[in-house]
Amino acid sequence: MSNGNKRIFTDEDAIQEYGKQYILDPKYYSYSNLFINGVLQPSANYNVKKGKLIINTEDLPLERSPIILQMIKVKK
Repeated sequence: MSNGNKRIFTDEDAIQEYGKQYILDPKYYSYSNLFINGVLQPSANYNVKKGKLIINTEDLPLERSPIILQMIKVKK
């Protein structure tokens, strides 16, 4: 969840009630989706690195906006 002042989110920002959550290294999944306040964001709006989600937009997510990073691996 956003505090309204952050552009970079790490593993430590995850909601603790869901157990330990990790932002995976992009080489371990096929693609990702980012939802801010329920709205799917274009991939140009964010970057993912191991343990880090970086918001590229000028505007920051509003305070208390849920931020959901979905990491999907497609097996061949």
